[in-house]
Amino acid sequence: MLNKTIIYYSSNRENPRFERQVVETMLHNRCGLPMISVTQKPMDIGHNICVGDVGQSYLNEFRQIYLGALEATSQYLVFAESDYLYPPDYFAFEPSEPGKAYRMKNIQVVFDAKEYPYYYPKSDSDGAQIIDRELFIKQCEIFFEGMPQWFAGDKNHNMPFRRRFTTHDKNTVRVSLENPCITFKTGKGVSWSVRADMKSQLTDVPYWGEITNLKKNYLYVS
Repeated sequence: MLNKTIIYYSSNRENPRFERQVVETMLHNRCGLPMISVTQKPMDIGHNICVGDVGQSYLNEFRQIYLGALEATSQYLVFAESDYLYPPDYFAFEPSEPGKAYRMKNIQVVFDAKEYPYYYPKSDSDGAQIIDRELFIKQCEIFFEGMPQWFAGDKNHNMPFRRRFTTHDKNTVRVSLENPCITFKTGKGVSWSVRADMKSQLTDVPYWGEITNLKKNYLYVS
């Protein structure tokens, strides 16, 4: 367990009350793992690296994670996004091989919009993975080649940055946890796009419970 470091990264664009709830859940579930936070506003979360208001893009997102990776000394990095809920078994997961990226495959999407009142399954996400630190740094070095230090372009035109980084090769292991990770879509993240199964509508999922209560506790918190 001590061979992993949580890298929490945020552009600090979400509703502060919502992000506070997300952070409190992460701190409660993190299984005692050390934390590095890389944020665009100062935050009191583990060892904080504040990069300033560099804007939103996938390039900036991975640059922030990369800075956290350089600071970490553990073998593995545990990704934690500012619009994600992670169950305890995510942080407790033990990788079995070095040099691998372990990507969670049981993910549920929750939309802020009230016209989408369900959990919607999603099979893959950059925000729910535990990755070998050296592998991630090497991927970043390839990804950043020829790129600017920071890029804050139109949200709809930054997908090529993500595609250049994300790989699904022999180094990727798909993992199914007992409890799902929850990714929120509030319209304030890096991208509006989401590949979810909109036909599979769930009102209740393990650990997180009924969708109405979850939305009330996180999205509509006062």
